[in-house]
Amino acid sequence: MKPMGGIYPVTISGTDLVLPATLVTRGFKIEGSAMRGQQVEMLEFAGAHKITPIIERFPMTKEGVEASLTKLRAGYMRCRAVLVV
Repeated sequence: MKPMGGIYPVTISGTDLVLPATLVTRGFKIEGSAMRGQQVEMLEFAGAHKITPIIERFPMTKEGVEASLTKLRAGYMRCRAVLVV
């Protein structure tokens, strides 16, 4: 990721989001969303209608981030890339 890049987690979880401290110390920003109500409503609708996301998982490692960005930049990402801790 380029310096001063951003991470925008889109998640609703009962656990804490744990990220490497180096992301913050290297100047990256991490922003969340305050739209939890809309997200919960959307997830309830998706669950009721058996709608599932199309995702590709990558590990939350340097290699995983690089692999996801390489695929994205090459134009081969056809779904949401998810970095898994």
